[in-house]
Amino acid sequence: MFGHDTHLPATARTLMRSTLAFCTAVALCAAAPSAASAIDRIGTLPVTTLRDASCLSDDPIALTSAPGGQFLFAIDKGGAVCRIRITDLSADGTAQVDGGFATSRPHVEFTPDGATMLVNGRNGVAAIGVDDLATTLHPSTGSDYMLSPDGERIGVIERDDTGGTGTSRSWTLRTFAAAGGENVAAVPLRYADDAGTNAGTGVIRDVTPYTTNSAGTVWFVGVDDTDGSGDTGGGSDTDDDAAAGQSLRLMAVDVATGVMDDIADDVSPTVYATGTADRHALYVGTADSRVLAIDVDAYEPGSDSDAGSDSVSDSSGTTVVRTMFERHLPIDRILLAPNGARLLVGMTNGRLVVDEGTMQWLDAGDLVSAINPDGTLLYSIDRGGDGTGDGSGAANNGTAGDAIALRVNTFDRNDPTVTRTLAFERNDGSDDSGRSGSTFDRAAGWTFSQDGGVWYVLLAPAAGSARPAALLAMDVSPFTTESVSRSTTGDDGRRPLGTTTIAIVVAVAALLIVTIMIVRRRTDW
Repeated sequence: MFGHDTHLPATARTLMRSTLAFCTAVALCAAAPSAASAIDRIGTLPVTTLRDASCLSDDPIALTSAPGGQFLFAIDKGGAVCRIRITDLSADGTAQVDGGFATSRPHVEFTPDGATMLVNGRNGVAAIGVDDLATTLHPSTGSDYMLSPDGERIGVIERDDTGGTGTSRSWTLRTFAAAGGENVAAVPLRYADDAGTNAGTGVIRDVTPYTTNSAGTVWFVGVDDTDGSGDTGGGSDTDDDAAAGQSLRLMAVDVATGVMDDIADDVSPTVYATGTADRHALYVGTADSRVLAIDVDAYEPGSDSDAGSDSVSDSSGTTVVRTMFERHLPIDRILLAPNGARLLVGMTNGRLVVDEGTMQWLDAGDLVSAINPDGTLLYSIDRGGDGTGDGSGAANNGTAGDAIALRVNTFDRNDPTVTRTLAFERNDGSDDSGRSGSTFDRAAGWTFSQDGGVWYVLLAPAAGSARPAALLAMDVSPFTTESVSRSTTGDDGRRPLGTTTIAIVVAVAALLIVTIMIVRRRTDW
């Protein structure tokens, strides 16, 4: 070796050869074809689609999956509710909600037994049987509802205009039976400082329910009481999109007494998310670009509300509200992982912030972004490009024509992006390749299969396209944190050497050189 190998002692030659063999083995292993966990960074993904005009309209507003994993439900603005079989992605009957929906973000919830789907319609709360599609409309002027934890009662907050308009109006929290609609209770709302009367509530223009505590004894609502003089319409008669920019007072309502306590000021009626049963909480955006986390089960009546501070404590000193995120950019969405483990904050510049602690930026999808069920990956759908992004907040729209692409990212900014151009196939097996990015305007809703292996997305058509919505079923089971982080663009399936591997090889090579120099010097002696 180096022209002097034969002059070295046998032990030294053995050491050097072993070291060289080790270096070679490390390099070969690092460059060898990766295990099943590694995937190609760029590719194509076959996608089953449902395009049935009798089921999907040109104005969809929601998609949800029923407990049990048998059905999806697609909802449109006009009130049509289409049931879809998951096994073959085919239409399986429709129901109709009289009056349709005033909101483009309806509140859809299933009773604990999974037998009934509830949704807030323009004329009341609609109860739809999952198995038979039998529909009952519980009349109400409330804009939304809350379901009791046992599923037996439905609550609504309604405005009573019988006494006139302006400050003479009153508001009532009414509870009725979920099965038959019979009234159970009606409690007038009043401010905590109104000395036992509801005189002050006449200035309230609207009340937006967010969520309840786990016992159902306290509601958390947004109250618009800025100026009631110019308001003439009911709370559920106006599309919520028109009021998306307004700010509300976040208040806690005692269901038994109707007393409302201040929690925070200037919260958004649309930018919020509610936690899961394991992490029961409310996350809501504010006008000054903060995200507040409200521990709804920690609240007790009598909170010490200093809405301008970073936290609010109740009478026992327990922290109810804390500022978990603050940035100097307007907030337009909050994404919460289904398991409640990860929260993203969306900015109006089209980018997402990962968690309140890391503050890492990730590019949002043109059409939709969602966190996978276990909170480890971000799925996005981009149109008109490969969706790889360049770190500027916009997807790369110049390399794949008018294609639609699925983009998968971990929450480590240093990990690569995995991109799959979607190849559409109809649910009957025929080709649907005519779909393009310009065909779609937005995602009306999305949901996951029970095992998290399939991502269903309902895409709304662009205005004037004369096409119905399209329901996509994407197999995302190959994507894991490990497979995405180890993805490669190599044609032969070999992974490039990682930083750690290169460091090991360099260190061992340096050790080998030092060993040779020492042994040669001793030999010269």
